[in-house]
Amino acid sequence: MDDANLEKLLNQHQWLHNMLQNMPSPYRSHWEIQYFSPNDSIAMQDEQVRYFHILVQGELKVEHLLAEGYTYTIARLKPGQMIGDIELNLNRPFACQIEAISPAILLAIKADVYQQWIQEDAHFLAQVNKQLALKLYEMAKQSAENTYLPLRDKLLRYLYDLVKHVNFNEQVAYITTLPRLEMANQLGVTVRSINRVLKELKEQRIIYVNKKQVILNEWSRIMIEHELENKEQK
Repeated sequence: MDDANLEKLLNQHQWLHNMLQNMPSPYRSHWEIQYFSPNDSIAMQDEQVRYFHILVQGELKVEHLLAEGYTYTIARLKPGQMIGDIELNLNRPFACQIEAISPAILLAIKADVYQQWIQEDAHFLAQVNKQLALKLYEMAKQSAENTYLPLRDKLLRYLYDLVKHVNFNEQVAYITTLPRLEMANQLGVTVRSINRVLKELKEQRIIYVNKKQVILNEWSRIMIEHELENKEQK
């Protein structure tokens, strides 16, 4: 990539400018811009890492394929997050598969160039270490919740995250068409278990279900928030 295109991206995204501000000039031309459509694969589990990536735009999902054929969603990546940092630090293949949820733009640099670069850029190395620490922290929380929280609590937290910032003065309801399989993968359970708890919540008039849609309104948020708060106080 030429400097003009890189500078355009840096001007559009202040966080990216801050991240790459000390990158030595000889490495800047090695960046490539890669574009992905929804469901496109960015990385395959067990494949060798050829590129280090920074997500600039869009959303990605990180999944681990289990031997039994199940898929477990590890994380969703937002702009500013890195791909390949863990594997390149350990010299290991990808532990998970990564694919685009929405149209995505990524900056990519070849793995060997990345390894040379971080030896000369202490500022960026600090950024990498911060993200590694954050990933470890989030994985520890997720592991504890998946192990010890009842499924109802996990699903309520998941649904609450969807609506906690929704302005119900501007919209009557929040409708999610996320497939039940996707919910199950994110929570590490079976679709049958998800359906059982959704049925309970529907019967209790906490949520509404219309075919494949799960519908939440302000009353849903109040009820979910109240139940979660009561559980935390016990």
